[in-house]
Amino acid sequence: MFLVKGKRKKVFPSLNKFMVILFALILSLVVVAAFADENQLSLSPISPEFQEYMDLVQAREAPSIVTAEGYYLGLIPAPVDMSHTRGLSVIPEVKRVFYPVSYDLRTLGRVTPVKDQGACGSCWAFATYGSLESWILEEEGITWDFSENNLKNCHGFDWTGCAGGNRWLSTAYLARRDGPINEADDPYRAYEDACIPGLSEKKYLETVLFIPDRASSTDNNNIKQAVMDYGMMYTSMYYASSYYNATNHTYYYNGTAS
Repeated sequence: MFLVKGKRKKVFPSLNKFMVILFALILSLVVVAAFADENQLSLSPISPEFQEYMDLVQAREAPSIVTAEGYYLGLIPAPVDMSHTRGLSVIPEVKRVFYPVSYDLRTLGRVTPVKDQGACGSCWAFATYGSLESWILEEEGITWDFSENNLKNCHGFDWTGCAGGNRWLSTAYLARRDGPINEADDPYRAYEDACIPGLSEKKYLETVLFIPDRASSTDNNNIKQAVMDYGMMYTSMYYASSYYNATNHTYYYNGTAS
């Protein structure tokens, strides 16, 4: 889970069992250096999930990004292993209080319009901008509509725009100031993979907050606090078609996969 924040631009110099991203996100970049000893840097280990995914890709057995119901997924496992942060609290002691029984960002006017990713594995891009737009809406009182099309097509990594992504791609794209771009400057086209370079970014990335993964289904205080403080979040869930109820359009997964 993570959350995106920005600031005004200045004038001067699987299988069908795959992970699907929900709608929200928070960005606040944290760079962690791993020291082998006092003077030497070492590479962080590759996450087991990413290694497994790449092995499947090389074997041409990568999981489908389309569910049995025809919905597109798109989360590629992150290459960085952050499992050592699982379950850690990022809430200051002064904020560890009781939370309200319910809390709805929609009734507070802190949610921008919901969009449709269509036939494209770009959920991660929509999650990114859902978070950023929500934070700006609360912070500045301005509704922005950023271009998921430019983010998915210009992220700068090896796979194509509709082949999936993750929060690390979003962070890299925004940190190097390739975006965010206005939706009107690069409108969303689900089947379009061509990057339109050189468009003017409308905000500068200031912070990306990576929220530690939950230790259990009840480990939700980090999420609650982040939603109250910053607005919409980017998060993910495990999806398996057999757990989807097409009659009432609900999904309940009670298995052990993550």
